[in-house]
Amino acid sequence: MAQSATGAEPVKLSGTEATTKSKLLLSDRVINLMEIRAESSFRPNEEDVELVYALSGPNLNTPDMLHKLSSRKVVEEANQTYVVSSVQGVIEHIIKERDDEPSLVVLLHTHPRSTPQPSGDDKRYFRTTSQTISVMIPGANIVFGVHAISSESIRERQTPIKVSKNTIKWSSITKEHEVAFYALDAKPYEVDIIE
Repeated sequence: MAQSATGAEPVKLSGTEATTKSKLLLSDRVINLMEIRAESSFRPNEEDVELVYALSGPNLNTPDMLHKLSSRKVVEEANQTYVVSSVQGVIEHIIKERDDEPSLVVLLHTHPRSTPQPSGDDKRYFRTTSQTISVMIPGANIVFGVHAISSESIRERQTPIKVSKNTIKWSSITKEHEVAFYALDAKPYEVDIIE
């Protein structure tokens, strides 16, 4: 089963939480996987490159899987300031890794040594990408995330906390992480951390 390959664990929700799009609910386990994925772009003595990854889930607001999206079929080009990915390749990859069709798709990309604010290009990407996903997975809740990562230095680990309506922040032992979530119109999409 794909879940064991990614290490994600399903989260049990009440009926109301599972059927509402009002906010994104992230477990500590999923946040840990996000940290590992984002830090995998670190290259000693070289600039970090942007990378893309995705979360998906069987209900409208709680992801239970992380998808690495590192194949050539998905990522066409990446450098320090942008990443070019195939939306169709991303969705095909997600569908292949899951045992069920997802009701939630969260597409994230990193901003090395930057902020979790979407650029103009990011905002255009949100709009065009959501159209393609809606055709491939009708009815799915589509959310976008910008994952900012600091430069490398030894630091004290800090637990993930919500710092604004749509943003969570924490520190690994080497990098600070700040992730903000957005709807397809680039408006903030609320997030909460759950156990």
